[in-house]
Amino acid sequence: MTFQAFFSRMGLRAACIALGGPLAAGQALAGTFPERPLKLVVPFPPGGGTDLVGRIVADKAGEYFRKPVIVENRPGGGTVIGTDYVAKSQPDGYAMVMGTFAYAVNPSLLEKLPYSNDTSLVSVGMVAKAPNVLVVNPDRPYKTVAELIAYAKANPGKVNYGSNGNGTSAHLAGVLFATLSGTELTHVPYKGAAPALNDLIGGQIDVIFSTIPGALGSSRRAS
Repeated sequence: MTFQAFFSRMGLRAACIALGGPLAAGQALAGTFPERPLKLVVPFPPGGGTDLVGRIVADKAGEYFRKPVIVENRPGGGTVIGTDYVAKSQPDGYAMVMGTFAYAVNPSLLEKLPYSNDTSLVSVGMVAKAPNVLVVNPDRPYKTVAELIAYAKANPGKVNYGSNGNGTSAHLAGVLFATLSGTELTHVPYKGAAPALNDLIGGQIDVIFSTIPGALGSSRRAS
């Protein structure tokens, strides 16, 4: 499973200093926020599942706030680049990021993050859940999971699977699949699901564990 959530750069410490306390901050923000367009950062390229969900959320949030919510794609680093951009923005609530599975996993994979998972961002809420699905190139000699496992066992390391970056759900789904099936797969990380799915369609990679929105979006673009 993977998830998308809002994380906003609006620390309580900054609010307390600027407005005198959490209650005062809440009252002031309730009366004036937002006064200008907001920014929603998607830490992947356009076209993937998180990007699709983010644009839907941005449209609805724009209607609710009566201010534009601008989607900005900042891919790379397994979501670290986009997340770090929001973490270092002004703590006024106008910059948000779509958090994913990688947000929870990155602290255990990377020796040091350029931001703090505990203090740099504030969680706003869950917006979507999407299961991962196994997608294969149609020209490969396996059409079922059993056939894929048999082929991978007969050809160790020759089946490569793409992901939308190190530490993402697609990456760890591949690791879990290989571990449970007793196979050896080669991981090929991308900056996001869309370029990985494009290479899957083009035959550059064999397999990908994608969210359903991302897979459906790529199938529509290919048809």
